[in-house]
Amino acid sequence: MGRYDELLAYACSEDQSRKIFSPPCKDELSQCSANYGCVSVELDEYEISLQQYFEFVAQSAKERESEKFSPFSEEEAEACEGTNVAEIDPRCVGEMSYCRACVKCEAEGGDCADACAECNRQLPMVCVSWCQAMAYCRFWGGRLCGALGPEGAMDAPAPFNDLSSKGSPEESAWSHACAATSALWSPRTYSPGYEDLGDCVFAGATNPKVRPSDDPGDCHSVIFGYSNLNHLSGNVAEWEDSCADDSDPSAECRVRGGSFRSWNEEEIGCSHFATMRRDAVGPHVGFRCCYPEGRPK
Repeated sequence: MGRYDELLAYACSEDQSRKIFSPPCKDELSQCSANYGCVSVELDEYEISLQQYFEFVAQSAKERESEKFSPFSEEEAEACEGTNVAEIDPRCVGEMSYCRACVKCEAEGGDCADACAECNRQLPMVCVSWCQAMAYCRFWGGRLCGALGPEGAMDAPAPFNDLSSKGSPEESAWSHACAATSALWSPRTYSPGYEDLGDCVFAGATNPKVRPSDDPGDCHSVIFGYSNLNHLSGNVAEWEDSCADDSDPSAECRVRGGSFRSWNEEEIGCSHFATMRRDAVGPHVGFRCCYPEGRPK
């Protein structure tokens, strides 16, 4: 019997007479899933930036006021009732203190040229709740990454209960994309414990300073076809659509990938997760979106 990842590569290979590893699926953007065969998950290449989030706040304002755009689906409405997508607490932006005045000004909708002069607005957006992150994704035709399915990222939450690290790539579209395979412990992927962690930002790294979303350094997948996915490991952790309760605003939800606060390689691994309350915010937690219907043109 071969290793688990070898067996998956064999099962998904076009040529069953030999094992094919680069890649095991015909489409270079697809990877093999033990449950679903070859799947492809579409998600943002970078963590959502301060600039992108506040552009969303400005562009969606009239549509939200006229109720042409509902920030939340019917399933999310109860859990996210009363959420103000523009309400960001600048005191939360701890490690990025030089951006506090900018965040406050942007949230209040003022002329922010002076307030943001010292703030790089390409830094990842943090201090947003699960509901605020979901609203952003919905506005642009996506959602927080949820369940993995036959077509990739399905329009459904990933299961929260009994989701072990070993089983997570078969349930979670986020971790599947991070590992670029359901064989999480292959040395071809991000982490944990791999020799090539590149410039991934975490507390145990040489330079744990948060990077702008569009400046990933060498922190990206080493799998061909997935190398455009940056900072899934480290930098800031990312909300996932996987919560203990669908209607409770204070329910625990998963955050993935670790952050600049993580102390070791294991904590920034593709299989690693932590939990936070749906209505909580943190200076180390941001997000990116998945696109079940494909990335909008």
